[in-house]
Amino acid sequence: MKTDVHPCFSETGHLKYARMHLPVALKCNIQCNYCNRKYDCVNESRPGV
Repeated sequence: MKTDVHPCFSETGHLKYARMHLPVALKCNIQCNYCNRKYDCVNESRPGV
């Protein structure tokens, strides 16, 4: 992996490349708020916002 340009590990890579986290497992174990609609805002329809 090229960590010098990877958006997760590099400051310059973070500014140049976008990243998106997607749940791909049937039973996701990441424990984030991505799929939790309890925190959905009236002005935002994105999961976990």
